[in-house]
Amino acid sequence: MTPRELIANGYLHLSAEEARAAVESRSHGGLDWFARDCEPIAQLRRYISQLDPSGKFSQSVLICAPHTHWHDSLIIQSYDAVSGVYLNGPSHATESANLRPVSFVFTESGPVPYEWADESVPIAEVELSQVTEFIDELNRVYVRSLSYSPPVVGVLVDHRFKLSVFEHRIFTFAEGPHVELSGRAVVRPIIQSVGTTYFQDPEIIQSAWTALDIDACELSPAVLGREQVAFLEEMKNELSSMRWDDAIRWYRSMWADLETRP
Repeated sequence: MTPRELIANGYLHLSAEEARAAVESRSHGGLDWFARDCEPIAQLRRYISQLDPSGKFSQSVLICAPHTHWHDSLIIQSYDAVSGVYLNGPSHATESANLRPVSFVFTESGPVPYEWADESVPIAEVELSQVTEFIDELNRVYVRSLSYSPPVVGVLVDHRFKLSVFEHRIFTFAEGPHVELSGRAVVRPIIQSVGTTYFQDPEIIQSAWTALDIDACELSPAVLGREQVAFLEEMKNELSSMRWDDAIRWYRSMWADLETRP
């Protein structure tokens, strides 16, 4: 299906607010930072966990409320290596670009991409191939379980501000205004404070959620001691002062060093 057909048939919405409203319409619980009580998201997490008991692919996707800010234009993700940020939105380079699908709506006939990464985006082809195979199977079992159509959630490949799609996410990200840079949005890395249950910038509208089992992975001041929270806050501040890829390498090095100590 084309972007226009996805919009016309209700698979893709024209704003984050509209997409969130569609998710909430199918849930009796709230749609907060963790979306623990949101039925469509919780149900999809259960299927992800069943298909992926090792947790490998749970790290490689995010659950999303599919939407666009660019009507029926093709959404292209690019990476600005100098600034260390991603760009999202229509691009003039689509004809020559080697586009790879990275965000999907679920349909009865299989997952349909609605966002594409161009050649500037650093993502390993072998990893992307493995993740898209997993998404194909996830679409099949999830859509088959639903009593309504179209599905209100989809998935995106969790590759931005990570060195591998299969590693644990350190940085989250926030997309700026959709016309911020020549009609495209700038996507920047951010680190949330320990225990924060909402985006610190009130203008950010959350439209993606972790695919991981929330009860198994949530960290908060309620389950951490004061010294642990202080240590994690100090690490957050250190990582925030670095460029995102340097920060990940530093983080990897620190944990490798700790693992060698008695």
